Amino acid sequence: MYMNRTIQQRVNDRWTNVVIFIAAMIVGIMAYTGDLVYTPVVLVLLLIAVGIGRYGFEH
Repeated sequence: MYMNRTIQQRVNDRWTNVVIFIAAMIVGIMAYTGDLVYTPVVLVLLLIAVGIGRYGFEH
């Protein structure tokens, strides 16, 4: 049972990192272009990352 929790935590951490990386890439595009139209997308991605970090992919 402990091994399953460890693996599940690693999977959740990886997905959290992926979502934060995508949000950071969009912020970089916004900074480069000077266009703030993607701000809601970044906020939603960060909320998804928090949700994955807090609740994870539990069954």
